[in-house]
Amino acid sequence: MEENSFFGLNRLNVLNLSENNLNLLHSYSSEIFLPLINLTKLDIRRNIKQPFDTKVYHYPDNAFAVLEELSSLQLDMASNPSFGKGFHRLKKLQSVFENFSSKVHELNLIGCRLHFVHTHIDILHPFPKLTKLNLEGTCIHLQQALYILSPYTEGSNLKYLDISFGSSFSGL
Repeated sequence: MEENSFFGLNRLNVLNLSENNLNLLHSYSSEIFLPLINLTKLDIRRNIKQPFDTKVYHYPDNAFAVLEELSSLQLDMASNPSFGKGFHRLKKLQSVFENFSSKVHELNLIGCRLHFVHTHIDILHPFPKLTKLNLEGTCIHLQQALYILSPYTEGSNLKYLDISFGSSFSGL
């Protein structure tokens, strides 16, 4: 997509770009979403080809950072995701829906400042092979963190769990 693709669409609230074979690493420049100052919902699912390799997949946080009104983001989850500091600017983000791979072994939600006051018990069901869950520095109450671990009570592969607000620990 070209940088001025959304020029003049400053009143747009919802944008669905799903199933367009857009490569997140190359299709989204840091200026692409600048005109979309009122965008509240963005759907970019089913655009990542899932190679399931071990390379870190850096989501274009600079492109998303300008979407300060965004409350819903729908995206694909890469097998080894990395979310940059630009996501911290999405203060109004309330829901993130992903197309997860059931092969994800590690989930890092480090320093999420969104307050997980209420979570669904099945929030981690899409990750049956999870071996590492890192919620370090995330605003989640201990009771809620333990509540979402229900999928891992019997026969779990979970080997690392960090639900601290500061430093990490392992060996659980």
